[in-house]
Amino acid sequence: MAGKRKTLKELELSGTNIYHPERKNWNTRNDRPLEYKPAPSGYLKRTQIAWHQFMEVKATQGVLSVDDEPLVVAMFDSLDRHLRYKDRRKQLDKELGWTKDDVLVRNHLDIMIDREFKQWTTLAMRFGVGPLDRTKLSVAPKDPEDPMFTLIKKAKEG
Repeated sequence: MAGKRKTLKELELSGTNIYHPERKNWNTRNDRPLEYKPAPSGYLKRTQIAWHQFMEVKATQGVLSVDDEPLVVAMFDSLDRHLRYKDRRKQLDKELGWTKDDVLVRNHLDIMIDREFKQWTTLAMRFGVGPLDRTKLSVAPKDPEDPMFTLIKKAKEG
């Protein structure tokens, strides 16, 4: 349980009322960026498409480091298992029609489906996949545009 919030006067006296936006971007340099890699061949086609889209965006943003690769693989392993369990559940729905005796199997599959999806979303949010988490990423600015292209743009507009 959190303590009582300090008043504005108490914050001013302690010097903690000043916002320091420069502290948010404490590590903007990525010395070992992770380059685009193709998806592992054992993944479902849907997982490979998601991998491709993720890597295409995140690798070009430069937010992925070589150290992030195991976490990215774990994230897509979870997505792949989630999709496989979901497919298996649909297949069993058609084949079995589920009786009272099958409730445990069905519930177990549902738990596995939910667990893998939660794990995938938890890891995905760390990489800024959600809209709120995307705002927390500090993406390095792109290289300045070539002056020649600037002149050409101005000439077209003018």
